[in-house]
Amino acid sequence: MPSMFAQRYRFLVLGTVLLVLIGRLHGEPGQPAAYLESLERAGKNRSQLEAFVVQASRDHGEFGGRAARFLIRFMSEGDLQSLDLEFLSENLNYAIRAKAEFPWGEAIPESIFLNDVLPYASLDEPRERWRPGLYETSKAIVADAETIAEAVQSLNRELFNVIDVHYNTGRKRPNQSPSESIKQGRATCTGLSIILVDACRAVGSPTPEMDAEVINARIMALEVRLLTHPELAGEDTVKPRMRHLLEKLVPNE
Repeated sequence: MPSMFAQRYRFLVLGTVLLVLIGRLHGEPGQPAAYLESLERAGKNRSQLEAFVVQASRDHGEFGGRAARFLIRFMSEGDLQSLDLEFLSENLNYAIRAKAEFPWGEAIPESIFLNDVLPYASLDEPRERWRPGLYETSKAIVADAETIAEAVQSLNRELFNVIDVHYNTGRKRPNQSPSESIKQGRATCTGLSIILVDACRAVGSPTPEMDAEVINARIMALEVRLLTHPELAGEDTVKPRMRHLLEKLVPNE
């Protein structure tokens, strides 16, 4: 007959096993159910996402792990099933690098960083590795900036001339990635919005008031005005008017 100690040991083991199983069914401790559901939806690409979390935690500690899980939690199904370890790690590494490098970075709350700096896309544009190139370009433009507002104003004033991309309805499609717009030298409201938001993110600026959809709506208003007033469609007029619209979105300090 089993001793009392043996019986208690068996109950302890059984209880531990049950807790583990319950944890897997209802989410691991500290892991939102949405994150675990995203891993399930990733299908064959799940191993890439799990490796991303491991590498982010190894390279950037607990903060990196949280950031990686946040991205996975809110990724679209198409991104969950296609974006690999290299893409995701580069995006996260550059975002954290910008947070540490620029003077406004350390003051940005984690929730703002996760929502407004870390994302690798704004809308449904083609996914691409835009951070390295826009980091180098934008870093030079904001070199003298000491605040987020100064950085955004500098980018808004200089970026499109530096990369030689301007408003032009002859672009191939509205939701272009940064490289597509740069290659053509032209973009309309959505494409310009995407470039500006990505450039801000590249230097660690959350610009919460410069959401791509908000900028998009403002520039669409300009498009309507140009359609109803063709005499304003000259390039010298379009640029200042677009600049005026975008400047209204710069956060005040």
